Amino acid sequence: MSDEQYLHIRHQVTPEYAREMLELLSAVPDCDNPFMLKSIAEDMGFSIGNFTSEGGTFADILKVLRKAGFISSFDLTQNSVQLLKVYRNNRNLLPELLHFVLYTGAWAERRDGIHWGYRQVCGLLWQSGPIAIDRQRIASQVMDQAVEHLGYRPAYSANSVDGVLNWIRALEPPVIHEDRVLNFERRGFCSPELLLLGIDDLYRKNGVGYQSNLPLDAEARQYLLQLCLLEPESLERVLSWCISQFDILTADSRGAGPFALLKRPVTLEDLCI
Repeated sequence: MSDEQYLHIRHQVTPEYAREMLELLSAVPDCDNPFMLKSIAEDMGFSIGNFTSEGGTFADILKVLRKAGFISSFDLTQNSVQLLKVYRNNRNLLPELLHFVLYTGAWAERRDGIHWGYRQVCGLLWQSGPIAIDRQRIASQVMDQAVEHLGYRPAYSANSVDGVLNWIRALEPPVIHEDRVLNFERRGFCSPELLLLGIDDLYRKNGVGYQSNLPLDAEARQYLLQLCLLEPESLERVLSWCISQFDILTADSRGAGPFALLKRPVTLEDLCI
């Protein structure tokens, strides 16, 4: 199966496992032996020391991290080095950043593959919320969308949906609630950092120059709402808070319509203020 056809994140891989793997590779940067890494993880008290998968020691975790651009071979990318700095400065922010990377594919060579699958699940949930989560139904919808947009019907299952739910379940405020059944509900707020990264990603995707206006038209709003898993009426409130927190961002609703303006590219160091 080619990379662009590989849509699912294995459900055994969780944000906590990903965080521990990044910490592990940071601690032993010259080690490329999975069995030695497993032993070191056990010594460090990491839960991944007990992780097993069909592909072999750590194979599933490493595969996701490589595809998403967190690591190259067994080495942290520069983005991941900065990510760990952000994590040590604000631990609550990590789930939002992991979600951003998986949703957008901004750190990867391509935005398809696991990122396309991740976006489809998030989009289907957002469009239907609040809703009781039917994992098999969502999996069928993702396969139907793949036929329409990608030209083939991939293998995608309820377990594949779980592979996405693992990551959005960690978000705060939460979007996943469990009351006898698993439910999804759009949230009324999100971290301003996630929205800032989303606006920066729109600049990159749309080829808009920094210090130029980015129109917040229906398409841009939809992208930001689904990325942040927000209620539509909450976007302006989060945007206003975001502007108050980061002086590289301004916005205006006068003249030709609402727009955002970023003075320069957003870096992960900006999130450590």
